[in-house]
Amino acid sequence: MNCRQVQKQLRYGYPTSLTARTEIEAHARQCASCRQEIAMERFTSALVKAYAEPAEEWDPMGEQRLLHRTMSRIREMKERGTSSWEAAIIGIRGWLFAFGAAALVLLVLSVAQLERSAPTVVIEPRNNDISSVSGLSARDALMLPIDEDFDHAHQ
Repeated sequence: MNCRQVQKQLRYGYPTSLTARTEIEAHARQCASCRQEIAMERFTSALVKAYAEPAEEWDPMGEQRLLHRTMSRIREMKERGTSSWEAAIIGIRGWLFAFGAAALVLLVLSVAQLERSAPTVVIEPRNNDISSVSGLSARDALMLPIDEDFDHAHQ
């Protein structure tokens, strides 16, 4: 075995097969760099084992409890007849009401602000009644200048 083959074997951790380990150790006796590489691999493995969290014991009753709780929740939802969307909305209806109320207050305040800041327009009545002009035909009455046209023409 050569250095490249040893590095390839160590890339995924120290091998578990007996033949690969004996070949690697035989090469490491002759090669200082591979010996150092193997020592670092063993050191790294020892550190990981020392500081890794211990695996929790498998509890078959825990899975059974979870399954039982899930199935009872499904039965409960079927009995109530609510769908998942309805259940979600029921769960957040307090928030929906609060946001709706806030939106309504903001709408009322913005309309009130618009009314206060809008300019006041006063329309004064003018006497442009055609019937008040006597002696004109309908065609002549249509040709009468309106004050706005007169003002616009002289500007």
